[in-house]
Amino acid sequence: MSTENFSDAVNVWIAGSVERNLTPVVRALGARITAIETNLDDRVGGMLERALMPFAGMVRGRFERLEERVNDQPAGQVGPMPRHQWRGTELRFELPDGWGPFVELQGADGKPGIQGPRGRSGGGAGFAASATPVSNYFPSGWQ
Repeated sequence: MSTENFSDAVNVWIAGSVERNLTPVVRALGARITAIETNLDDRVGGMLERALMPFAGMVRGRFERLEERVNDQPAGQVGPMPRHQWRGTELRFELPDGWGPFVELQGADGKPGIQGPRGRSGGGAGFAASATPVSNYFPSGWQ
């Protein structure tokens, strides 16, 4: 065996020996680091939870008091319909300093729904004759 082959064989043996001996150590270190991280997460999470609990109670109490105040107020009168303009599916409102920009109200088509069974044909006048006019969706008092 040449010295070069012998040197290669020794290097392979050393690499294998190092890998066999260090692999369990590296695995054990990884498991220990994971355990430390989990313990730290639990401890920090618990400290944060304990520190924030009084604050959460204070916010909840203030919100409940505000909600009571709002609910105790009588409903106001319906005001006049704001001046507005339609352009296809775009709408804009009159503002104190002129007209606001048109805003597109129709979004992108959604996913198709589940196709239901076909309805039976009827002898009536159909939907259009019995439908409530579209313009009746305004609250009472608006014109």
